[in-house]
Amino acid sequence: MKKIPLILFLLFFIIIITGCNSIHSSDQEITEEKAKQMVLDKHSRECAELEFISVISKSNKYIIQWEIDPLEEGKDSINKETGKMKMIESSRGSCRWK
Repeated sequence: MKKIPLILFLLFFIIIITGCNSIHSSDQEITEEKAKQMVLDKHSRECAELEFISVISKSNKYIIQWEIDPLEEGKDSINKETGKMKMIESSRGSCRWK
């Protein structure tokens, strides 16, 4: 009779531990290549090609410095968990966006 509550407790404990581990899974994290592609998609232009200057990986974000020579240069931040992009700085050029 006392074994049933113990078994239920262990089952509940295993379910909780398994669920918590899947929340912070690294499979859900944005990769550096995906972050670079996001920047490329946002800043691509018809008359020039985007070049990556540097990619810095911090604990929760990527800082990507880029250049569209000689028209524009800038720096974007991409959250590794959400994929949200934030422009840190940019100097605009004269070409049309794609």
